[in-house]
Amino acid sequence: LQNWSPYAKDYNPLKAGSIDGTDTEPHDKAISRAMLMHYEPPHNLESKSERTLFVARFGSNVTKYDLKEVTSTLSYIAIMI
Repeated sequence: LQNWSPYAKDYNPLKAGSIDGTDTEPHDKAISRAMLMHYEPPHNLESKSERTLFVARFGSNVTKYDLKEVTSTLSYIAIMI
């Protein structure tokens, strides 16, 4: 884990936007725009990204209170919605 980074060291929008990573031409405007951009991650982050848990695809009836109930047995978890 010596080379671990919370940010991608190499990002190819064309490859990321392709279903199988083999596209040679951008298929939509978003990918064309992304190919022109440069992202510099913030150097003064206070949070520890290696301790971040992202969860998704819950049903529309799941509330943050439901998530708190499920995660109540774990250590402190801040729920950001």
